[in-house]
Amino acid sequence: MAGALMKGEEGEAVQENQPELSSLVERIPESNRVALEELFRGKFVNVKKLGSNDLK
Repeated sequence: MAGALMKGEEGEAVQENQPELSSLVERIPESNRVALEELFRGKFVNVKKLGSNDLK
């Protein structure tokens, strides 16, 4: 397990056990992961040449 450092009540660093990110990702259904990837990943879908008048 990976640990995360958190600040305690008096400001000192406290080590807390956190699950690995990969194990958390595996718990998300595949269809949901695909949908999230589609929604939040940038893609080039079209290229157009613009005239200088279009940029003003």
